[in-house]
Amino acid sequence: MTDTPGIRAAEAAGLAFEVMRTERPSSAEESAALQGIELGQLLRTIVIRRGADDYVFVLVPGGRQIDCPKLRRTSASSASLCRTPVRRKPRRATNAARSLPSARPTTGR
Repeated sequence: MTDTPGIRAAEAAGLAFEVMRTERPSSAEESAALQGIELGQLLRTIVIRRGADDYVFVLVPGGRQIDCPKLRRTSASSASLCRTPVRRKPRRATNAARSLPSARPTTGR
């Protein structure tokens, strides 16, 4: 068994555990199959950073997704949890060259 901080911590705590190493799965279904378990037996741990030294650990059953609105409602400091990146409308390419310094005409100075 490979020695890792997680394994050392589990051993120090006296926990009974089994380390199972598999190929990197591309889905929850594939992960369950690689481990020889049903999808409903799979439990993923997702770590969400709320701030400096402030994390939320979310346990998600296999095949399910985080309910971000529910997570925000149940968390004391929820402003940044599960933020969806803002997708801005792409700018039109016309007139783009005019805004670049190298595209401005020189005056011979």
